[in-house]
Amino acid sequence: MSLCILSLDVSLVRTGLAVLVDGSLTATEVIETKDGWPRYQRLAAIYGDVAAYCALYSPDVIVIETSVRFGKQSRDSRNSVEALAQARGAALAGADHWIREHKATIVEVDPCDVKWAICGSRQATKAQVAANLRLRGFDIPTMSNGRADLDVSDAAGAGLYIYLRDRLETLAREQGHLERIGEG
Repeated sequence: MSLCILSLDVSLVRTGLAVLVDGSLTATEVIETKDGWPRYQRLAAIYGDVAAYCALYSPDVIVIETSVRFGKQSRDSRNSVEALAQARGAALAGADHWIREHKATIVEVDPCDVKWAICGSRQATKAQVAANLRLRGFDIPTMSNGRADLDVSDAAGAGLYIYLRDRLETLAREQGHLERIGEG
């Protein structure tokens, strides 16, 4: 039985989306909202596109990064955190029907864990993640400036991380070594 993962790197302006089937990158997309659009329109676009991709690819797992961080912030950064939180909410709401109706699993991942799994360093840059994914044969799209689309590569990296974690846990269980990786 194949495992389909829909993975999202969410932001209000550009949301990277990657679909992996059995660990192979099958599709990529960027949900891009226009600069002049009011926030509610941007959120509606994210919601609608995520719902459409769920219907199109029938994912078993939906992955989203937990990238909202709090701390000492300026007014601008508080607005950015608020916009990111709202964009994540729109993406999760867009996936909600699929999750409930089809018993899909939602998994939230820390971007630092993804960087560690893909690059071996929790401090790796987005460009290093993209380069390592390309070395693994992932066809990460290139933007008009010639650079890798870092939103797509972050989404693909998060999806690959969850796929590899799932495979490792399955093997450990099958061999009777661990109930769950990290326990025991």
